[in-house]
Amino acid sequence: EAFAAAARGDAPPPPVRPEKWGAAERALAAALAAKRREVHAALCDAVDTPTALKALEQLLRETNRYLAATTAEACSRPLVVDVARFFGRMWRVLGVADAAEPERFSPFAAFAGPDAGADAGAAPDREETVRPFVEVLAGF
Repeated sequence: EAFAAAARGDAPPPPVRPEKWGAAERALAAALAAKRREVHAALCDAVDTPTALKALEQLLRETNRYLAATTAEACSRPLVVDVARFFGRMWRVLGVADAAEPERFSPFAAFAGPDAGADAGAAPDREETVRPFVEVLAGF
């Protein structure tokens, strides 16, 4: 929950424990750096949105591969949160997410628990959460 609160700006980031990265973490960090450069270059090139979305899709696939191959205990949470923050920032830049309600598009639900971003006592509706992303990618 501390990671989700820090990402929303509600609290200072939790202390980061030193981590020893393996090949999977290094590969994901390299993919994040490369895709950041690609998205930046695409948006600087007459706002080439299709190229920017393609780079974001590739980063999402790389992140999903990492999460599928890594146990929850071994997962580098700071690295995954960094990827999620990048996605959140890009969704706001591209106009998919409203800056006034970033928790609606919160990529931190896996780290924040089942009630993150939802009303007290109400379970989050996953279909409603991902619907805007699916509509954007379907229109792409």
